Amino acid sequence: MKFYLRFQFVVVTSLFLAGCGGGGGGTSVSQPTSTAVVYSISDIFGNLTSASSSISGIQVTSTLPRGVSPNVTAGRILRIGNSDLKSLKGNAGIQFGTYSATTNQVTFLVTANPITANIGFGEFARLTYTTTLSTPPTLADFRAQPLLVKVSGPNAVDLSGKVAAEVGLTTYISP
Repeated sequence: MKFYLRFQFVVVTSLFLAGCGGGGGGTSVSQPTSTAVVYSISDIFGNLTSASSSISGIQVTSTLPRGVSPNVTAGRILRIGNSDLKSLKGNAGIQFGTYSATTNQVTFLVTANPITANIGFGEFARLTYTTTLSTPPTLADFRAQPLLVKVSGPNAVDLSGKVAAEVGLTTYISP
């Protein structure tokens, strides 16, 4: 009899536990997301492999599409951080960033840390923006705007003519 009662207890408990923790009727909490423009560079000629051609600094001047603006302080300084202007390279940092509402341009500088390190190619910065438009801007809207990228190597050697700059769009989970 004890065995039978113990067996029934195990069966009933198992049935109760099987009903717990499933996808109940509660509402799910979605993660807040942000949209950002991503800046990247690539080697045009495939010959920037030596230490004398390493990338130690990148200055960007980018015109944003109409209705798009970055996160700025009251003094029009770009906010630097995870949900604002962020370096995407572990060995590089944002040194400064400014925004002009008149020209709708952002200017910022990314430098290697230490300065002798090579930032390398690929995506190097992400700029989170807000928009006043009813429909979000497209990648074509960003690519249609002027983009000036100055790239320097060791001893301030100008490498700008040897790289191609590109913009892209990304969505990420906001911190």
